[in-house]
Amino acid sequence: MYFDDILIFSNCLQDHLAHIEQVLATLKAEQLYINHTKCSFLKKKVYFLRFIISDKGIGVDPAKMQAIQN
Repeated sequence: MYFDDILIFSNCLQDHLAHIEQVLATLKAEQLYINHTKCSFLKKKVYFLRFIISDKGIGVDPAKMQAIQN
């Protein structure tokens, strides 16, 4: 089985660390592995499928909007 992306969102650091632990435990239990060189943890903002996801919500990537406008 192959997962391309796993996004984990939490309201606070304590919850986030618990959520990461739960996801990693589930992956291990199912014998699924991550490529640690492609992982990012504790990001405040991520670019995903042409969107920016942050604590402010979901928005369109400004670079993509500029390309459309041009």
